[in-house]
Amino acid sequence: THFIVFLAVIAGLALINLVSGDSFWIQWVVLGWGIGIAFHAYRIFVKRPQQEQKLRELRRVREEQRSAQAQAATSETGTPGPSP
Repeated sequence: THFIVFLAVIAGLALINLVSGDSFWIQWVVLGWGIGIAFHAYRIFVKRPQQEQKLRELRRVREEQRSAQAQAATSETGTPGPSP
């Protein structure tokens, strides 16, 4: 969504820049806003998946630990479930 808005606004500003006949200033808008869009895309498409992968790995390790503890408790008492 952000990129589509970026493209639409830049197209409009480029048209204004060309029609007004002023010096070519649109590149500064593209550069500034483009850097912001690039950082946003990096956070969404690179950093977020890495963080989600770390969280999935932590959940998997915790589940394995709980499973191992439950099995240890079952083998010690001979009955399923945690001991009182």
